[in-house]
Amino acid sequence: MNQKQINSSTILKKSSKGREILSSHAAELSRAERNVLIIANDKLTVKEIVLMLSIPFSTIDTLLEKQFLEISDWGENVATISTPQNSELPLQISNKLNIELPLLENSSSFHRTYAFLSIQIPEFFGLLSFTQILKLEKASDLNELKPLIQNLLSKIEKKHGVLAFNAYLEKLNLLIKD
Repeated sequence: MNQKQINSSTILKKSSKGREILSSHAAELSRAERNVLIIANDKLTVKEIVLMLSIPFSTIDTLLEKQFLEISDWGENVATISTPQNSELPLQISNKLNIELPLLENSSSFHRTYAFLSIQIPEFFGLLSFTQILKLEKASDLNELKPLIQNLLSKIEKKHGVLAFNAYLEKLNLLIKD
């Protein structure tokens, strides 16, 4: 596939080769590539994946060239999860909280929460995010994500107060809900 053929509304899915390399935990994938393969579910558009993971388009292009991703459809809209705007929240927190995160209709609450945490942990832990990200990558179910969620919420409350804590808690509850 050539980058010029793909547009922002192209819908992607993992190929059988992509599922195979993901399940083998092969070291040849970067973290960004692995995250794309985890969330590519035959529902998300290129734009949604790029925005959600804050990755360059070249990551998608590379995965298509290696045949780890396939084009499923050339354009369907997907509903998004959004948290109601709270005018009392500082703009900085509101912007971080309300990143465009697609509603993964046929995905598990684990994958939705994983995607959200993969963006939020580096935002709040800075240099200390490395160990949190390693724990995130090893997690295989929601129970293994709960300590990471608690660490994130604790960091948010200490850094930005109860209002931000409650807003993040509400967002995480939306993502976890089946």
